[in-house]
Amino acid sequence: MLQYCIVNEISMIDGNVNYTPIGYLTDMNDCDLINNKYESTFQAWVNDNLEGLKDGSVNISVFFDTTPKVWAAHQTTTSIEGTGLTEITDITPYI
Repeated sequence: MLQYCIVNEISMIDGNVNYTPIGYLTDMNDCDLINNKYESTFQAWVNDNLEGLKDGSVNISVFFDTTPKVWAAHQTTTSIEGTGLTEITDITPYI
């Protein structure tokens, strides 16, 4: 059965972190490449600032001040019917 990997754009809108589905992939290697970039940017920043985020001395918006968008491809599904998403054929902008 074919697996689809949903790519989400993560950004800050009106002070809230938003995850917006922007498309799907069928090549799980491409999903891994996007997630590697996510882990080396956003996830690494969160890990480095975890104490400050917990105690309120650091706000997540600081990350988005210098990096307005990041992408993640963690969600998989066997059907994209009714989602309105299109296939992403070039992952270059996301890695």
